Amino acid sequence: MLKPHGYAQITDPGVTPMLQERDVFSCCHCSKKVHVKPLTDPAAWPNGRCLNCEDGHGRGLICDKPECHERCSPFFKRLEQEEALAYKRQVLRGLAL
Repeated sequence: MLKPHGYAQITDPGVTPMLQERDVFSCCHCSKKVHVKPLTDPAAWPNGRCLNCEDGHGRGLICDKPECHERCSPFFKRLEQEEALAYKRQVLRGLAL
């Protein structure tokens, strides 16, 4: 990819070549790590991208899971909602600082 989120080296003794190199990105909806060939153009990504999550830096790419294509549900927004809910539960129990 032109701007990968990460980089992976996969070593498999049963495969030729033994060392495979891949760029990695995270799905913006489920945070699944997806391996792609180095220097792949993000515009050519077959699974598409979410226009609501796109920020111009390749962060709007989505994986091949059907639920990631059905609706826009950004991973970090859901994480923030879960943290807020957990904090509210702590407040109700009197455990929050």
